[in-house]
Amino acid sequence: MSEWNLNDGIEDVDDEEKVSFTGRDGTIYLIDADISKNEEHFFMCLSCIEEDLLKGILANSRDMVSVVFYNTKNSPPPSAQLTDNEDTNIISAENCATFIPLKPLSKNLIQYFKNFRQSSNFFNFNETHGISNGSSFSEALWLCSRLIIRCNYRLHRSRIILFTNNELPYMNGTKEQNDALIRAKDLLDNKIDVDLVPLVDEFNMDAFYMEFLSAASGIPPDELRLDSPATQREHMLHRHPRRNNRKSCLRHINFELADSVSLSCNIYSLTRKARKPNAINMLRENKEIVLAKRSYVVEQQSAEDPEEVVQREVLPGQMFKGQMICGKEILFSSDEMKKMKEIQDVGLRLLGFKPLAALKPRWMIKHCLFLYPSEKKINGSTKVFRALWEKCLEKEKYALCTLTMRRLTSPKYVALVPQTIASGGNDGFCIVFLPVETNIGVIDALVKPLPDVTPEQQSLSELLCKKLRFKYSPENFPNPALNLFYKRLEETVYDDEEMEDVIDATLPDLGRQDEQLVKYNILERFFMEFGTEDVVTSGKRGAGGQGDGTRAKTSKKDLSESQIEEAIRNGRIEAVTVPQIKDFIRSRNAHAPNGAKQALFEFSQRLID
Repeated sequence: MSEWNLNDGIEDVDDEEKVSFTGRDGTIYLIDADISKNEEHFFMCLSCIEEDLLKGILANSRDMVSVVFYNTKNSPPPSAQLTDNEDTNIISAENCATFIPLKPLSKNLIQYFKNFRQSSNFFNFNETHGISNGSSFSEALWLCSRLIIRCNYRLHRSRIILFTNNELPYMNGTKEQNDALIRAKDLLDNKIDVDLVPLVDEFNMDAFYMEFLSAASGIPPDELRLDSPATQREHMLHRHPRRNNRKSCLRHINFELADSVSLSCNIYSLTRKARKPNAINMLRENKEIVLAKRSYVVEQQSAEDPEEVVQREVLPGQMFKGQMICGKEILFSSDEMKKMKEIQDVGLRLLGFKPLAALKPRWMIKHCLFLYPSEKKINGSTKVFRALWEKCLEKEKYALCTLTMRRLTSPKYVALVPQTIASGGNDGFCIVFLPVETNIGVIDALVKPLPDVTPEQQSLSELLCKKLRFKYSPENFPNPALNLFYKRLEETVYDDEEMEDVIDATLPDLGRQDEQLVKYNILERFFMEFGTEDVVTSGKRGAGGQGDGTRAKTSKKDLSESQIEEAIRNGRIEAVTVPQIKDFIRSRNAHAPNGAKQALFEFSQRLID
């Protein structure tokens, strides 16, 4: 977050100085054609690009991408499948080839690149493109910069991802090397980032590319920090980190300090839950999108013929909700229902102040938000916000407020906790949601008295936990539901039925657990100490423990029809199961209704009565 400025909002800010977090990203994948000599490295390079394309279309399908080869013998034009009437003037350079022009991400573009990677000879690459003897690295940089500059869209971020195995494209001190460094400074002036991804692990960055990347980024060589080639390739093949949220304000609200004193603020989310897109219905045969329309119809008797029933469509404005009060039905329209839900206007309202020591860590029931001033609606908000922030820090207080994030929602009690950069955050207020009575529960394990255990049993339990412990890292546990969803989505869109299965990393490694238990003979000692029956001493899992993270279900004892009838007659719903109730209903020549267990049980009781 930027530093405080007391004059924010007083003087106008030029449009060039405003920072925008929206728009398109432009990415050019620059590939050294010399990599095609090693088919394994070339396939790895194309795989990294394909995964990055799939990540990009899931993040923002408006992003622009292009694929350019350099050090080619020929300079063929792009395929007719990827060009249209607007691409008649394709930019080209000597010993360079624009394989995919700078275009928005689309299904056809990714499908074309997938076909190129999966083809046996890569679309006869050696004949159509070939490999030149010299190096055209400088010309390729000029070509990439021209593609970005001549783009018809305003790009928020532009970058070039370079794939090569040649650590020294030009000899030191030559004119060509100086031209490449000048091109790097031009990229810096045009705000084009450069990322280098070598396809070999042993790559000498100091030979040329350390100086080149330093000139392209404006960072001195001794301060430039680069990941290893293996880490960079793994990052591109790993699809999850790219699925992040765009940097944008979550909500613009007014902070009401008193009846006549307000300031405008922005709310930012410090974390965001990954969600699946909304479901879309498609036809199974041709995958066309099915549009659904909902309408409400009422049945009424015809005015001409009382025995005839006619249907009439009801518009949303003609629908009411009713409530019986004192024997009379009171009707409420949809607008009246909305007004009843609006307890407080959208925004923050100050209630008072409390000492920071009174705020308990256990009160944080959900992730926090961040509050920062804004001059968008009310001038001078930054000054008032800073005065409040400084006084809260000085007196070690937090502001108790009510927060209504959006219309038709109930207000929440929140605590505005002042924080600073020195404390590990940003200058501003951290919004902590406070619990109410419904959020406070009682854990039975803390209420019940603890069992008495011997020192031997306690040490054995500690040993069991220690041997089953493993190193935790959030990056090792991707969301299995999202992984499966995007895999199935990719299979549906690209008709790829040979994709790898999704591995659920959240399930325990049962093989490693069994190995540890058998190695230290923990199970037998554990069961001998605690006296548990049905001991499994061989380390093998029973039914339901075959690595799928599930447990075998135990069914209730089979009951005769007379026992089921007696249980239903006496109202003992816990003694019977849903299948037993349905079998009993069928035995009475009745149709079992759809519903929960309670509804089926009541229906069976009526059959007996």
